Amino acid sequence: MWGLAVLLVVVVTAVAGGYRLSNSRSFQLAGTLVDRVQTSDKVVALTLDDGPTAETPEILRILAAARVPTTFYLTGRELTEAPEHGVSIAAAGHEIGNHSYSHRRMVLMSPATVADEIEHTDTAIR
Repeated sequence: MWGLAVLLVVVVTAVAGGYRLSNSRSFQLAGTLVDRVQTSDKVVALTLDDGPTAETPEILRILAAARVPTTFYLTGRELTEAPEHGVSIAAAGHEIGNHSYSHRRMVLMSPATVADEIEHTDTAIR
C-alpha cells in the first residue's frame, strides 16, 4: 500500500512540476533567454505581445504622441485576421517580432510543429 501511495505522490509531483515548468516565463529548454543587455546607457526596451488587436490603432497613436519606439511580437493568427494592423505597425517604424502562429506553449512540441508555427507567422509578417 505504501508503494502505491509513494508512486501517486511522485506522479502528482511530476505532473504539477511539469505544468509549472511548461508555463514558466523564465525557463527555456533550448536556446537562450535574453532579459538584459550590458550597457552604460539608460535605456528601456518596450515590447507588446500577442497582437495585433482591435486596440492596435489607439496604441499606435499613443506611441506616436510619446515618440516611443516599440517591438510588437505578433501572433500569426491575429495578423492574418487583421493584416492592416501589421502594415500600420511597420509604417509607423516599429519592429515586428514573431510570437508563433497560434501562441500555444511549445514545450514538448515536435520540431516540425514549432517550425510550422514560426514559418507560418513569418509568411504573415512578410
